Amino acid sequence: MKKYLVFFIAAFISAAAYSQNVPGNQQSEPPKHAESKLNLGFGIGLDYGGIGGRLAFSPDKHIDIFGGAGYNFLGAGFNAGLAYKFLPESFICPYISAMYGYNGVIKVTNAAEYNQTYYGPSFSIGGQFWSHRMPGFFNLELVIPVRSSEMHDDYNKLKNLGASMSALLPVAFSVGFHFLF
Repeated sequence: MKKYLVFFIAAFISAAAYSQNVPGNQQSEPPKHAESKLNLGFGIGLDYGGIGGRLAFSPDKHIDIFGGAGYNFLGAGFNAGLAYKFLPESFICPYISAMYGYNGVIKVTNAAEYNQTYYGPSFSIGGQFWSHRMPGFFNLELVIPVRSSEMHDDYNKLKNLGASMSALLPVAFSVGFHFLF
């Protein structure tokens, strides 16, 4: 797992550094996206509340404060957090983030009494891939949820009772597109 995480981080940083040195990308002033303070994205993942939206405010070019809300296949999912952008003026911007909110759901068909949404911290690494044609970016993220012992206990209890359960993965992914305001 650690080697994949290191590879993921190294790939984003390398791509961002390369994008700043590609002929034709040399600009006398920063790209317009560097001036934006607010963006709204729609996507899928923990930071979007499941399937939903994410609003981010940038008080500084390196910092995003964000909140997300959406449908997590059981009900409403919410998250809020902080992201640090390493190369905010690049067309490929790697970042790390920390958030608190929904980070797991157990949904049992025909046994709604076992359905539950779980909350806790999550950490991520990701990248903003800026469009050259429109004021916006694609967001791709690898999320590491810190799931509660309660969720693990409930998951194991249901599995031992014979419930058909999908694997409880240690990571999640997030993808979306953001528009600037």
